[in-house]
Amino acid sequence: MTDPRPSRILSTQEIWRPDWYDLTQVRHPGYLWLDKNENTDLRLCCIVDEIVQQMPASTVSAYPELPPLYSKLSEFLAASPAHLLIANGSDGVIRAAFDAFVDPGDVVIHTSPTYAMYPVYCQLKGADEIAFDYKRDEQIWGIDWDRLVSTVLKVKPKLVCIPNPDSPTGAIIEKDRFLSVLEASKVVGALLIIDEAYFPFHPETLITEALSSDNMLVTRSTGKAWGMAGLRLGFGIASPKVIRSMQTMRSMYECNSVAAYVFSHLIDRYSEVEAAVQRLSESLKWFETELIARQFQVIPPSGNFIHVAFGEREEDISNRMGGRVYYRRKTPHPSLEGFSRFSAANRENFEEIVKIIDSCGQAA
Repeated sequence: MTDPRPSRILSTQEIWRPDWYDLTQVRHPGYLWLDKNENTDLRLCCIVDEIVQQMPASTVSAYPELPPLYSKLSEFLAASPAHLLIANGSDGVIRAAFDAFVDPGDVVIHTSPTYAMYPVYCQLKGADEIAFDYKRDEQIWGIDWDRLVSTVLKVKPKLVCIPNPDSPTGAIIEKDRFLSVLEASKVVGALLIIDEAYFPFHPETLITEALSSDNMLVTRSTGKAWGMAGLRLGFGIASPKVIRSMQTMRSMYECNSVAAYVFSHLIDRYSEVEAAVQRLSESLKWFETELIARQFQVIPPSGNFIHVAFGEREEDISNRMGGRVYYRRKTPHPSLEGFSRFSAANRENFEEIVKIIDSCGQAA
């Protein structure tokens, strides 16, 4: 039989991670950090700070008590606590899924390029990894979804991992595509992980499907829309059967007390989160318009980031940005060749960046 695996199988090898003590990995405090898709909305930052300032001292000194947060999140999502798993970031939810469902020699399917920890967790678990590459046709990314579905049916993976929007491409997947993969996953007993880290920048969700299926897990982050990247809290939504399996893999406490306190109070002020998302989305749209007006190729934003190809002016612009703005240059994948990525920022920040761009070619 012909091997149905479409792109490549990444073999288990020594896992490389940046040294945790390497000071060159620390971002300069004087820079505008637009490299990790964090929420930099000033109003929301002030609200988070306000909540922290009101936090009782006992929040820090006591171990976390999370049932009240499960109850509040349950009401917020209209799903019972049995459908929920809180974790140390959405990454913690994904790790729990790998720990619960993947054994050495199992197959995991994911897109490429995608969230960097999927390959790492495959290597840690000794899993065979099948990566489906995005290919760009002008400004549209595509994957052979029919082939992905047939591969699921033939190789019977334990996990299929697809963020929506995907990162770093920003590719959006239509609901019908997901449902076809879900049906194949049901046939072979695989778990389909849909990472909705950028919700509600991209407002479509598959929570309803996850609640009614034993073969789907939706993960959410508070590091993008909620402005809580440093507090490390995420959550998963799935059937009680899936959640129960993952709960057995969790650490003593799913998250820390400070993160739980802030998140609980931000749920009560969710309209402020939505307003921050709206402000940043409008700012991204303004930046996109300004870039297009300057004849740069732009990939329209779908999460809280935007891609731009500076072409022959790349080095000059990068040099001018070097003393002020930190962004992602030239993602090493064919689908993003020539593109740099900027996280969402306030309008004032983007106005400053446009001024820097316009200064290129002029005397320093």
